[in-house]
Amino acid sequence: MEGKKHLFVGRNGETQKYTYPRKVVINSTIPKRDRSSHGANLSSQLTLAKMAEKAITEEVDSIELESHMGVQLSFESFPGIEIAFEKLADVRSGIELMSVVQRDNSFVANVLVPIGKFGTLEKKVAEYLNSDKDNKSGPKNSILLNAISSIRTTVIENLWTDSQDLFPISNEEVDWFEIWLPVSDDRIAVITDFKKLCGIHEVRVSDSTLEFPERSILLVKASLSQLASSAALLSKISEIRKSKTTAEFFDSQGIPEQRQWSEELISRVEYNTDNENTPYVSILDTGINFGHPLLSAVFNSNDAFVVDPNWDKADSDGHGTSMAGLAIWGDFNGWPCYMGGLNCCS
Repeated sequence: MEGKKHLFVGRNGETQKYTYPRKVVINSTIPKRDRSSHGANLSSQLTLAKMAEKAITEEVDSIELESHMGVQLSFESFPGIEIAFEKLADVRSGIELMSVVQRDNSFVANVLVPIGKFGTLEKKVAEYLNSDKDNKSGPKNSILLNAISSIRTTVIENLWTDSQDLFPISNEEVDWFEIWLPVSDDRIAVITDFKKLCGIHEVRVSDSTLEFPERSILLVKASLSQLASSAALLSKISEIRKSKTTAEFFDSQGIPEQRQWSEELISRVEYNTDNENTPYVSILDTGINFGHPLLSAVFNSNDAFVVDPNWDKADSDGHGTSMAGLAIWGDFNGWPCYMGGLNCCS
């Protein structure tokens, strides 16, 4: 900022190496498998999964669709082994990697295989089984196939990429979900076909669409069982997540409603009373309105200081109060209306 002196904070902190909060054991070395038995097992699973082509073809036979249909397969890794995901996709055959999820200590890669293109995957397994195709590292495609424990048609649980805590208790529970669709060769065609299939299966779908370079997102109101009842509908989906309440909902509320939301949140909070092990956060900002109900329980007015004794410790701009809220509560949806300088709640 022009005309302002910089504040330099001394090096009083301690550097600690980052550690992931959950236990994940990944083996970068893929164990060798018995070529004959492992290859035969994958081949039989692929043959069984191929039967889904007929079911999807029969389902959409009388429906005029604009995009190519396919079967979505899930490739699950052995525990502690990460699949070479990029080797599953094949641009020339139209085989597309839809999503990757982690289940406990294994990975699941969901792949869309266009109708009639199973031969590309079958060829990989056949080359793996053929000793004449061996290279210096062993059987051809061994880096990919030795990591795969099973291949099967995708179930709805494998398309869930949101927190497992948000997964519906019952698959019959009707709720709003985010549906992530692939763009493939034609974004509009994929969206149009998905909406058409939703109409046939009485799934309520939003009119608006959020578009990203590789994905289109729509909202649907349905149960997971309802979505899973159609193999064609399921094959169009790359990811499923729970629809969350956005900040716009809270921003649109009046002052009394915002106060009620704050009170409801406070009623569910348990504060850490261990002063010795409770972390402190120092904020250099425009002051803090520490009378705010979401701040008062964790803020001590004796810890507020000003550079100029003539200044007020309160926040006339709203920025410092918002930053204090972020430090305490995190970036939860609706934060702007809870804390964004709304002194009405104070």
